[in-house]
Amino acid sequence: DNQKLKVTGKVESIGTDVLNQTYVCLGHDNQYTFVGIQCYAKDAQTQSKIAELNKGDIITVAGVGECGSMSFDLKKAEIIG
Repeated sequence: DNQKLKVTGKVESIGTDVLNQTYVCLGHDNQYTFVGIQCYAKDAQTQSKIAELNKGDIITVAGVGECGSMSFDLKKAEIIG
């Protein structure tokens, strides 16, 4: 929790949450895992980059990790690759 992380993964979905925060969800290849990593955009520039992504793209994201009871998020995320 609250550690800076860099994660590479496959884009599973793109959307906004109930607070209208833009995110990209990185999926997984494990059939027994229920959640991927939701990466919440740091700023408008990152939101623009997310808008250009497609499902299946491989990206690298840096942000601050946050563990939830049923999820793992990256806050203040930016796409770095």
